[in-house]
Amino acid sequence: MFRLNVLYPASPNARFDFDYYVKNHMPLAMSLIGASAVRFEAAKGVGGAGGAPAPYVAVGQVYLTSLEGLQSAFANHMPAIMADIAKYTDIAPVVNVEAMLT
Repeated sequence: MFRLNVLYPASPNARFDFDYYVKNHMPLAMSLIGASAVRFEAAKGVGGAGGAPAPYVAVGQVYLTSLEGLQSAFANHMPAIMADIAKYTDIAPVVNVEAMLT
């Protein structure tokens, strides 16, 4: 199992439309990734360690059975994915892919 993490760093005056992200962007990403995408989760940052402000406005995660679907989606659909990002945020996302150990 693999996990794609997309993190949106917090910054003053950042714009993020959670409703659009959950209802439109994540289903679009799931459809472009295809059958290897098992599920997605979206979370809103509410705080950091020790009461610090949240370091991320939002975190999106897609769970995958293989990396091939993700690699194909990035290779074939990156312009569509990037164009859709502008519809819900002005934050440049940080992307990380992980191999799950448990």
